[in-house]
Amino acid sequence: MVKPKARLEAIIGKPVTDFAYPFGLWNKEAIPEIKNNGYKMAFILSAKRDSTAPLYTIRRMIVSGNWSTDRMMKAMETTFKNAK
Repeated sequence: MVKPKARLEAIIGKPVTDFAYPFGLWNKEAIPEIKNNGYKMAFILSAKRDSTAPLYTIRRMIVSGNWSTDRMMKAMETTFKNAK
Protein backbone atom coordinates (compact mmCIF):
# COMPACT_ATOMS: atom_id res chain seq x y z
CA MET A 1 0.00 0.00 0.00
CA VAL A 2 2.85 2.42 0.78
CA LYS A 3 5.41 1.68 -1.95
CA PRO A 4 2.98 1.60 -4.90
CA LYS A 5 1.42 4.86 -3.69
CA ALA A 6 4.82 6.56 -3.45
CA ARG A 7 5.88 5.24 -6.84
CA LEU A 8 2.70 6.42 -8.53
CA GLU A 9 2.99 9.84 -6.87
CA ALA A 10 6.56 10.12 -8.18
CA ILE A 11 5.41 9.26 -11.69
CA ILE A 12 2.42 11.60 -11.85
CA GLY A 13 3.77 14.37 -9.61
CA LYS A 14 0.55 14.57 -7.62
CA PRO A 15 -0.76 13.01 -4.42
CA VAL A 16 -2.65 9.74 -4.73
CA THR A 17 -5.70 9.99 -2.50
CA ASP A 18 -7.92 7.18 -3.78
CA PHE A 19 -7.57 3.45 -3.13
CA ALA A 20 -9.22 0.49 -4.85
CA TYR A 21 -9.41 -2.68 -2.80
CA PRO A 22 -7.81 -5.61 -4.63
CA PHE A 23 -10.57 -7.54 -6.39
CA GLY A 24 -13.01 -5.09 -4.77
CA LEU A 25 -12.92 -7.04 -1.50
CA TRP A 26 -12.66 -5.09 1.73
CA ASN A 27 -12.89 -5.50 5.51
CA LYS A 28 -13.26 -3.09 8.40
CA GLU A 29 -9.75 -3.79 9.67
CA ALA A 30 -8.24 -2.35 6.49
CA ILE A 31 -9.93 1.05 6.79
CA PRO A 32 -7.68 2.52 9.54
CA GLU A 33 -4.58 1.49 7.56
CA ILE A 34 -5.94 3.04 4.41
CA LYS A 35 -6.70 6.29 6.28
CA ASN A 36 -3.27 6.29 7.97
CA ASN A 37 -1.59 6.05 4.57
CA GLY A 38 -3.20 9.25 3.33
CA TYR A 39 -6.06 7.90 1.26
CA LYS A 40 -9.26 9.96 1.39
CA MET A 41 -11.58 7.36 -0.16
CA ALA A 42 -11.59 3.73 -1.23
CA PHE A 43 -13.57 1.72 -3.76
CA ILE A 44 -15.23 -1.69 -3.49
CA LEU A 45 -17.05 -3.81 -6.06
CA SER A 46 -20.13 -5.80 -5.10
CA ALA A 47 -20.47 -5.63 -1.32
CA LYS A 48 -22.75 -3.14 0.40
CA ARG A 49 -21.24 0.09 1.63
CA ASP A 50 -20.37 0.41 5.28
CA SER A 51 -22.58 3.02 6.96
CA THR A 52 -19.81 3.99 9.41
CA ALA A 53 -17.17 4.44 6.68
CA PRO A 54 -19.03 5.36 3.50
CA LEU A 55 -16.06 7.13 1.89
CA TYR A 56 -13.96 3.99 2.30
CA THR A 57 -16.58 1.67 0.81
CA ILE A 58 -17.67 3.47 -2.35
CA ARG A 59 -19.24 1.10 -4.86
CA ARG A 60 -17.78 0.85 -8.35
CA MET A 61 -18.38 -1.36 -11.33
CA ILE A 62 -16.29 -2.68 -14.18
CA VAL A 63 -17.48 -1.53 -17.59
CA SER A 64 -16.59 -3.12 -20.90
CA GLY A 65 -15.37 -0.70 -23.54
CA ASN A 66 -17.83 -2.04 -26.08
CA TRP A 67 -21.03 -1.60 -24.07
CA SER A 68 -23.76 0.59 -25.49
CA THR A 69 -25.17 3.43 -23.40
CA ASP A 70 -28.31 1.38 -22.76
CA ARG A 71 -26.26 -1.63 -21.60
CA MET A 72 -24.22 0.53 -19.24
CA MET A 73 -27.32 2.21 -17.78
CA LYS A 74 -28.92 -1.20 -17.12
CA ALA A 75 -25.73 -2.45 -15.48
CA MET A 76 -25.57 0.68 -13.31
CA GLU A 77 -29.18 0.24 -12.19
CA THR A 78 -28.54 -3.39 -11.28
CA THR A 79 -25.15 -2.78 -9.65
CA PHE A 80 -26.11 0.21 -7.56
CA LYS A 81 -29.69 -0.75 -6.73
CA ASN A 82 -28.71 -2.02 -3.26
CA ALA A 83 -25.47 -0.08 -2.83
CA LYS A 84 -26.59 2.11 0.07
